[in-house]
Amino acid sequence: MDGNNVYMDALNAVMFVAESEAEHPEVLPVQSLKFSINGVNLSVMARGNHHYTTYWMLPVFGNPLMAQI
Repeated sequence: MDGNNVYMDALNAVMFVAESEAEHPEVLPVQSLKFSINGVNLSVMARGNHHYTTYWMLPVFGNPLMAQI
């Protein structure tokens, strides 16, 4: 990894992890979190404790565009 770039010499699954927490969850609860790559939403598993994960495998070498929603 170099800054925001990830370099791989083979196409392998990548695990994405996000943490989401509000200072006052009773006022602003986080109910879901999504990852989107090239406009495709990935299924996300809530791991508890405000952690969310998903796995994704790049189908071909290139420069995908990812968003955390």
